Amino acid sequence: MNIIKIIIGSYSGGGFVHDSFSQELEITSTSISYEYNSGIASNPRLYGSHYGHSKVLEKWFYTTNDPRLIEIYNDVAEMTPHYLSHKEGFRTDSGSTYVRAIFEDQHEESAGFYEPQIFLADYFRTIQQLIPYGQSCHGLIYVREKSFSERLTDKLKGFFRKS
Repeated sequence: MNIIKIIIGSYSGGGFVHDSFSQELEITSTSISYEYNSGIASNPRLYGSHYGHSKVLEKWFYTTNDPRLIEIYNDVAEMTPHYLSHKEGFRTDSGSTYVRAIFEDQHEESAGFYEPQIFLADYFRTIQQLIPYGQSCHGLIYVREKSFSERLTDKLKGFFRKS
């Protein structure tokens, strides 16, 4: 069954209500969109509607029929089921990043990640190729590149064995 839409999102964890945020990146084979909301009403189900309206700080949407981008989307869609099978324990006072896939028959599957930098680095690197030049995702799919000493340590690990 083919994936027709991939949604990657995150929300703030514990902290001051006025510092709360939510963000979502939606990807299909022909479009990509992003929305970043800030404020206490960014999740009205959680805080109730009496706090007012959320403030949309950034929103963008692009469509394409470029075969190279469609191929990258297909690579991302092929990688997605591996990440949907991820199970991680719940943590309090910590925001989560989630991956949600919508399939051709409209059923959805999702998984949550509290340490996306560890589990989703390769996935995020592939998705970053789809982000239009000059646009930002406020750290949603950020991957910290390893420092020189970390890369060197990784290379040296192969030379040494435990005795």
